[in-house]
Amino acid sequence: MSKKTVIEYPAESNPEDSDILYLIKGLTDRNITLRKIKDYILGSINRTVKDSAETDSGTLLTANGVNELIARVGKLYVQYPFMPTPDEFYSVGTWLNISTRAVGYGISDSNDGDPTSYISREDAGQGMDFADTDLVVGDQITGGVYDGKYVRSVESYSGDFFRVEGTNALSFNTGRQLDAMQRITGVGRFSPRIVTSIDTTGVFSRTESVSNEGPASGTISRGDLKFDNANSISPNIAKTDDIETRSVNRSNRIWIRTA
Repeated sequence: MSKKTVIEYPAESNPEDSDILYLIKGLTDRNITLRKIKDYILGSINRTVKDSAETDSGTLLTANGVNELIARVGKLYVQYPFMPTPDEFYSVGTWLNISTRAVGYGISDSNDGDPTSYISREDAGQGMDFADTDLVVGDQITGGVYDGKYVRSVESYSGDFFRVEGTNALSFNTGRQLDAMQRITGVGRFSPRIVTSIDTTGVFSRTESVSNEGPASGTISRGDLKFDNANSISPNIAKTDDIETRSVNRSNRIWIRTA
């Protein structure tokens, strides 16, 4: 007897529900809409999963079988606070927390300076199962297209916010976009009668012009006290942008399956 390839239903299911001819009949019955057919199919699968033991079978769609289809090898899972781990959620497979693991590298021809390009972990000759040790800054890649290149940065998701590519986002797969704030500027004008020494640091700078119009005793010094947060050096050297204020982030892509 040949192996069955149709879904088997629990014994307590209505015999009519498990008869494939019922579906064929429904296609020609004006009282059976396509939505009813869809609901029938989904309902039948739900009953099968619910009432079946969690063991794999060549002729039976089981709960584990459904989860294996949904959580295929290579699927990413985002665990939000107080939510279950992926092994608890799916009850299948082996899962690894890669929050702080290297997912890619910034590389350069020489072992100094900033990265000149960015590659994935796989492009560096490492497996995407994360079984091997991450490379570190200063390591040299051996083999493959990037043989001889040096690792100048280790790219991970640790601590990052995410944004969708486009507009002011950094180009996809080009490293981290550093934090920045929009530039804040201002000018304060002063005109003291006697100017000896005015020191300016950080966001403040001073320009001075001298006018001959003044008391008989001499000229009056006049200057502008300027404010520009791009000049700030404390607590960190300022990273400013004329367009947006942002946190450290990475550019993401949104994909949709169309077939």
